[in-house]
Amino acid sequence: VTAHAKNWAGASPVSLGFETPDPVTGTVLWGLKAGGRRYGRGQTAALKLADGRTYVRMTVRMEEDFPSEGLLCSMHFPAAAMTGGSVKDEKGVSHAFPAQQKELFVYTGRPRRLEFDLPKVSRRFAIDFTGWTNTALQDDRKWAQSFSLRIHLTGGGTLKAGETYET
Repeated sequence: VTAHAKNWAGASPVSLGFETPDPVTGTVLWGLKAGGRRYGRGQTAALKLADGRTYVRMTVRMEEDFPSEGLLCSMHFPAAAMTGGSVKDEKGVSHAFPAQQKELFVYTGRPRRLEFDLPKVSRRFAIDFTGWTNTALQDDRKWAQSFSLRIHLTGGGTLKAGETYET
């Protein structure tokens, strides 16, 4: 799981200053930084539940106002495993992972659940969200051999000091 802060219009590059993950808790701590300043502290945790599911949570607490076009986290999946498969949205509509890149996005929407069917690797799984969540499944093969599920924590505007954003 990777976190991204979009600030395309700003002059400062944005980094997330990842620290070493804690193998016991499955937690990674990070800082939202730009221009040599830290604007917030974040945490990404992946916890294995007793029923075999994995629970992933990303939280960022802003220390200073940060003008941003949005904050999102993404999960990356190898293209070789995804092509030939599909994802079904909350309306039951199936979206194919094409063998060759055609469009940048395979799916965009606000689902509560996405169901994946990946016959090449004999895997079926679902991702449940805690509420209607802005998401996009992006075909990253222009840059890397992967697809990414982008989960938006915020839209555009300033991330306010003292506020916490999570998904």
